[in-house]
Amino acid sequence: LAVAGAGFAFWQRYEAGQRAKASAAFIAAQSISVPGPAESAFAKIAADAPGGYRLLARLEQANTMLASGNSASAVTLYKSIAADDSGPIGAVARLRAAWALADTSGRDDLESLLGPLTDPKSPWSQLAREVLAYADLRAGDSKAAEGAYESLASDPDSPDALRMRARAMADFIKSGM
Repeated sequence: LAVAGAGFAFWQRYEAGQRAKASAAFIAAQSISVPGPAESAFAKIAADAPGGYRLLARLEQANTMLASGNSASAVTLYKSIAADDSGPIGAVARLRAAWALADTSGRDDLESLLGPLTDPKSPWSQLAREVLAYADLRAGDSKAAEGAYESLASDPDSPDALRMRARAMADFIKSGM
């Protein structure tokens, strides 16, 4: 029993050390302001770090890809993250992918990508609906876009900043753009 207890204590210390190492590497990678080297640093963390840091590093890696203009690879990685995680990191990855695709993809593709977030009970619902409202506007369906933005602007569950953006967009569309 003592050997099992010692083994468990050793394992806990080992895991704590791995998390501390990943934390330090993540903080260092965040301080890199050039996208290419930052992408490489986050890729290394994603390959070596334990669970949560691995997921965050993959998200940051995709963000740096997007910042450097490599949107196709970023979207692929965002979609992979979303497939691997049904929690908040996966939701953020879905939203980032949707915004990266919003100017080039059709509404159906965006709806498919954002599907899990559009449930009215989802805390991400309003943010997903904003992407879809933009897709309507981009597709030339100003009536649908105006209605969607009006709905977001009057939704008490919409974050304040989103309500203000939606109000401004609805007013912009009403003015004839």
